[in-house]
Amino acid sequence: MVDLEGFGIGNIDRGVLKDLGGLTESYFPGRIQMVYVVRAPVVVYGLWRMLRPMVPKKWLALISFSRKATGLVDALGTRELPVAFGGDLSALDVNTWLRNNRAGIIENRQFELAECIASAAP
Repeated sequence: MVDLEGFGIGNIDRGVLKDLGGLTESYFPGRIQMVYVVRAPVVVYGLWRMLRPMVPKKWLALISFSRKATGLVDALGTRELPVAFGGDLSALDVNTWLRNNRAGIIENRQFELAECIASAAP
């Protein structure tokens, strides 16, 4: 879920927009089941109209826009949805999350490093 409340022209970084698809495909291949964009301002809909023809068709089916956050409980369930949208998920304390997930993060980085070394070997 991507909440774009408060997003405006000043927040746009063309480099990020350009690389977003590649980053998503590289780091989360086949893992993203659906992207819900909620509370997007009018400017986002204009940008989407311009960008949509460049988005691969397989990704178009995975993106859903909604001006309001209605229907998200049915789509995501309350466990995965923040309280502000009718779910049970409280605000994330990043420090606690990092402490609880440090081993997994380190393991993923070691795996990525090993892959880089293996791909660079002659």
